[in-house]
Amino acid sequence: MYFTKIELHNFGIYNGTHEMCLSDEVGTRNITLVGGLNGRGKTTFHDAVLLALYGKQALQYIQEKSRSYDRLLFDHINKEAAQHLEKCAAMKNQFFKAIEGLKYTLNGDQKYCMPSTVNISFHGVDAEGIFLSLKEDYAFSNGSACNSGSHTPSYVLSAMGLDERRISEAIRISWNHTTSVDFSALVNYIKSMAE
Repeated sequence: MYFTKIELHNFGIYNGTHEMCLSDEVGTRNITLVGGLNGRGKTTFHDAVLLALYGKQALQYIQEKSRSYDRLLFDHINKEAAQHLEKCAAMKNQFFKAIEGLKYTLNGDQKYCMPSTVNISFHGVDAEGIFLSLKEDYAFSNGSACNSGSHTPSYVLSAMGLDERRISEAIRISWNHTTSVDFSALVNYIKSMAE
C-alpha cells in the first residue's frame, strides 16, 4: 500500500483542510521527509497519521501517553473551525458577487467544495494569461493542490472528463479566514480578455 496524499481537516493547528502530497504524479518519490521549525505542526501531523492508521492503538506511539483516546481527539479538534469556515464562506460570496455578469463555469460539484476554494473556468480566458498578469495579487493555480507550484493542467480536471479548452481556462483560487481581497483586478482582467 502506498499513500500519495494525506488530508487533515481541522486537526490541531491545521485549520480548515490541508493536503499533504507524499508523492509526485508518477509515483517516483517513495520517501517523504517532514521538517520545520518548532511549533509548526510536525508532531500534530505525525499524530494525525498514527490516529488514522491505528485508531486507539496509536496511543502507544504518541508522545503524550497520559491522555485517554477521547481526550486526545478532543484536544486536537480545532474548535475555531466553524467560525473560520463562516469567514471563508463570506469571502466566497464576495467573490461570486464580484464576478457577476462574467461568463464562467464552476468545476466540480459545489456541494462538496470547501468554502475556502473555488475552481472556475472563465469562458474565453486562458488561465496562463491570468497567472502571468495577476500572480502578485492572488493565490491561485491551474494545477491540482499537490502541484500548486507548477502551472501544468490539473490531472484531476482531466479525470473528471473536462475538455481541453475548459481545463485551459480553469483556475483554482483559495483563501483563508484572515484573507481580505479586492477582486476588481481579476474582474477587470477577465473583462478585458473576454471582449
